[in-house]
Amino acid sequence: MNSAWKEKILNKKRISSKVIFTGILSDEELFFVYKNAKMLVLPSFYEGFGLPPLEAMSTGCPVILSDIEVFKEIYKDSAIYCKPENPLDIAEKISFLLENKDIVEKLKQKGKEKVKEFSIENIKQNYLKYLKSLEEIAL
Repeated sequence: MNSAWKEKILNKKRISSKVIFTGILSDEELFFVYKNAKMLVLPSFYEGFGLPPLEAMSTGCPVILSDIEVFKEIYKDSAIYCKPENPLDIAEKISFLLENKDIVEKLKQKGKEKVKEFSIENIKQNYLKYLKSLEEIAL
């Protein structure tokens, strides 16, 4: 979608002052955006892993993700899930988070815990366990 078309839609909906198209951000800028965002909403239809939710969670930003299997498998109860093909469902989940500060705080905590699962140390330990299990099978 070209920028003129985007602007036309935003102006028609009277929300142009609330939407910013950032373009490519540096790591520092991205961290700042996540840290200051109310939430990350990622209504994706397909993902291989989905790194942005993990990045957002590392800054304490709660996330709303598509209810696709890969997200549910990775993020479990550390996120709220929506139907990506249903704009009303997405809007309801956004409103739900905006109105429920206690849920936001729980998601922030669960998000921080989720990030720890993917620390270099945890990945290394899991990899070593896997290699050890292969070694036992080979013997």
